[in-house]
Amino acid sequence: MIVSSFFPVTYVDPARSLEWTFPQPPRDCDPRVAHELFRRSLELIDETDEAGFDWISVSEHHFAPLSLTPGPMTFAAALTQRVKRAKIAMLGATLPLHNPVRVAEEIAMLDHLADGRLVVALLRGVPNEFVAYGIPEEETRPRVQEGVELILKAWTEPEPFAWNGRFHQLDHVAVWPRPLQQPHPPVLLSANSPESAQFAARMRTMVGISFAPPEPARQLATVYRDACAAEGWEPTREHVLYRGFVFVDETDERAAETLERYVVPFVPGAPRSNFFGTPDSVLRQLREMQQATGCGAFDLVFFFPRMPYEHIERSKRLFIEHLLPAVRAL
Repeated sequence: MIVSSFFPVTYVDPARSLEWTFPQPPRDCDPRVAHELFRRSLELIDETDEAGFDWISVSEHHFAPLSLTPGPMTFAAALTQRVKRAKIAMLGATLPLHNPVRVAEEIAMLDHLADGRLVVALLRGVPNEFVAYGIPEEETRPRVQEGVELILKAWTEPEPFAWNGRFHQLDHVAVWPRPLQQPHPPVLLSANSPESAQFAARMRTMVGISFAPPEPARQLATVYRDACAAEGWEPTREHVLYRGFVFVDETDERAAETLERYVVPFVPGAPRSNFFGTPDSVLRQLREMQQATGCGAFDLVFFFPRMPYEHIERSKRLFIEHLLPAVRAL
């Protein structure tokens, strides 16, 4: 099992509680607090790398305290010079917001900086992102699909080429440098809907399923594998990644109390942890998800809205001490 740790760098101010809105007023962000959170996150990334996680992942979100990483390529570039052994998983770029050729160029450059340890997701994003950049929601799926096709061709076509798509018209595409990994870094697409799962099968990429309960997650994984078979190829276990929240504590009751105190009451619709409780409870829940989906990778989110970093760091260290080898062995 590939075990990945996701670092959104969630904004938590120990001196005040925010009433979360969208867009969040910039006045609510204390630059000193944000700077300290980046420092603590980088220290925890070092520990995560040293502990033996397979991937360290980053992603893109905008205009809200949930994540302080609107530029995941910038964050990933910093990690290429810091992370010594784990792969750097940029999961991902929110493709409808960007020019695909620029994304292809920057990812190719990152692959060199990471010594060929880069994994990349090309994703649609969530409505907050579309609003932030003024992209009509009905355009986002076709923008992703055209962007993925353009990026894959830009990485693999040996000669300059023209592109005449719905959203992008280009006379000359010739990406330099070529990615270090050939034909390109491993690519992951969303499988959070049947349509997305089928598109990923057509593109022959890995897929990610996020935060769904076991049965819906199983159904999406089945759609993906059936579509792969229809396309004439068979994915491995490692082609399916599941992303979920995790919180580890000494007792199930204490874990539930911490989540109820810091997460659920303050953010409408805040996600509850997919995997929470004692190490034994978390391992049982992870095993259930693995059996349901057949996944070969977990991308685990230890960060929660409103939760002080002391709790996050403690949960992470309990996972490292009591769970990491067992989860890798699933």
